[in-house]
Amino acid sequence: AAREAAAGLTAGGGRSMGAWLRLATRLFQAVPSATQRHVVLLTDGRDEDESPEDLAAAVHEAAGLFQCDCRGLGADWDVAEVRSISTTLFGSVDLVPPPGDLIGALPGLGHEAVSRGAADARLHLWAPRHAEVLFVREVSPQAQQLTGRRIDVSRLVDGFPTGAWAEQTRDFHV
Repeated sequence: AAREAAAGLTAGGGRSMGAWLRLATRLFQAVPSATQRHVVLLTDGRDEDESPEDLAAAVHEAAGLFQCDCRGLGADWDVAEVRSISTTLFGSVDLVPPPGDLIGALPGLGHEAVSRGAADARLHLWAPRHAEVLFVREVSPQAQQLTGRRIDVSRLVDGFPTGAWAEQTRDFHV
């Protein structure tokens, strides 16, 4: 069915990453029982058919629903734009091998996605009464700010979503 649907597609126009993210959001909302929620965004450029605000809104709507690893093809993609998507959606950013090697790289992307064990891991921090957690950052394997993602777990415990993990170690600055 996927091949048949893809055969009817024609390329044209610019890129609408926000529209793509909104479609992924709707698909994941329609399947509430999915444990691993992961997409791979392949791009060879930048978001052209939407305003930066539209793209930011689409990323915000997807936050917490799925993870998004982003891969850039060629040299014309906007790394900062793609990194903002992957950081918010707990994904990674990387280059895709040359077009002739793309088919061989796709199984590795799938394997990387399914190797993540915990679908929605959280860092829980306990602080004594009258103490306050001022900031939380993941510093390795990738730097990202977690402070604004704080979730109340209990009166003394704050939770910070970290996305899905594979068998790995992460470092945080608290």
